[in-house]
Amino acid sequence: MTDERRKNRRVIQGHEISFLIIDKTNPGKLSAKDVLVFRQALLLDVSSTGLSIETEELNEQWIPFFESGEFLVGVCIQLVSGAEPVCALTKTMWIKDSASKRRTQILGLKLINISSVDMIKIRNIIIRHG
Repeated sequence: MTDERRKNRRVIQGHEISFLIIDKTNPGKLSAKDVLVFRQALLLDVSSTGLSIETEELNEQWIPFFESGEFLVGVCIQLVSGAEPVCALTKTMWIKDSASKRRTQILGLKLINISSVDMIKIRNIIIRHG
């Protein structure tokens, strides 16, 4: 997997988000409990092209599917308290082990499908806080 670090301005967030793992090629690889459960992660930063999140260590057998793009990640981010969350479909660009003592991993996610309204929300946050 190429190490595609974002060059765009980004905002450090540091709060909880929800995400789903989506198997775009073979839904049978994941059990219903793996696919249908929103997982929690810590949003590390967000830009107009992607975001990075820290999550509990992923199932080791899933890593190649994230790296190949077979597993996509659906995210919902609460950028502003009380507002509707921003939701998007993302592709994993890189995965690394966290430096923290907890067993976590950091995922670099590229936005691949997001509404124009939600993209404007992200850009406005970056302008205000970036």
